Amino acid sequence: MKLRTLTLALSTLLSTTAMAHDNECNVDIQGNLEYNDKLITVEMDNGRIMKISPDNTLTLDGQTVLLNDDQQDDVEDYREAIDEAVPMTVNLVSDSIELAGTAVGEVFGKLLGPDDSMVTDFKATLSDMRSEMENHFYTDNGSIRVTKNDFDGDGWFDSTWESKFEERIEDMVTEATGKLLVAIGSQIMSGDGDMDDFETRMENFAENLEEQLESKAETIEDQAETLCRVLREADKAEGRMQASIPGLEELDLLNIKYDSDRM
Repeated sequence: MKLRTLTLALSTLLSTTAMAHDNECNVDIQGNLEYNDKLITVEMDNGRIMKISPDNTLTLDGQTVLLNDDQQDDVEDYREAIDEAVPMTVNLVSDSIELAGTAVGEVFGKLLGPDDSMVTDFKATLSDMRSEMENHFYTDNGSIRVTKNDFDGDGWFDSTWESKFEERIEDMVTEATGKLLVAIGSQIMSGDGDMDDFETRMENFAENLEEQLESKAETIEDQAETLCRVLREADKAEGRMQASIPGLEELDLLNIKYDSDRM
């Protein structure tokens, strides 16, 4: 049997399902950030707690800090950037999981049938991954919590987690492919199937699905580029706050390194 076309088609789909955004932003987090109903809480490495309320009031260890006009502008810029960046960051993870589910789920749902155990197992795995993500980022009171651990080691935004994510998808695809080939072989042995015809249909199906997914992948890439710009603005505002507001000398939550040639 000529399986090269089938393999190439599946590989094409896999390349589309991988985390769609480029790592043009290298984010280093020092301390912890909690975001709840537009209230920003930053726990610095020295243990001090800074809070910025929706009306841009800044408190340090529970005490309101009096600000001049320039400092107030910097706090407002910082709060607005964080207010935009935190939900966007979590949504990128969610959208990437959804993209993978759409790609692989549609492929094998089409070829094996929507009620096949392999397809239902795959959907359950993606559902578990989404639940894992939601349980990690959302606290019991509905706030979003992001810590420096999310960007280190095998954290959610580290390339190590991305590799593990891709491995899980590839393992499921490998298992489903084996089951698919057994079904095809049985059809051909019984004279009910034509491998060449199947390969042609698989090629066409892969091309059509890839076209559908490209727009979604491009949307995620655009979101990632926007997120990078927002984080850069937050980092700049944070630097100004650190330099001008007494008590925030140790504020260094964000350190953003980026590819300036692409920005």
